[in-house]
Amino acid sequence: MSCMDIAAHNDPAASLPSPMPPSPPLWLRPAEAAAYFRISPRTLRRWRELGMPTCRVGRCVLIPCRAAEAWLSGQFLTGTAAAARQENARAGAQSAPRRGRPRRVVV
Repeated sequence: MSCMDIAAHNDPAASLPSPMPPSPPLWLRPAEAAAYFRISPRTLRRWRELGMPTCRVGRCVLIPCRAAEAWLSGQFLTGTAAAARQENARAGAQSAPRRGRPRRVVV
């Protein structure tokens, strides 16, 4: 063994893995995706209803990780989900007739 080999062998930093973070998995099942995004399975179900990309293979639902991350970042940048909720609330408020007695206006 040379001196360099001994120094590398005794150096704890030499045995550490590279500082690069591990790459995300390509496909996730719903429970894995909920854990990956740190959300509840119910929230993931709502996101899927709002348009998060998914793929069915037989009975198995798979979520492409990178596409889901891109979709999620688009939701935060454009606020698509919030805008859709506000639009639905506005449309519902304008078209639904008011029920009950009319409000009294105190002057």
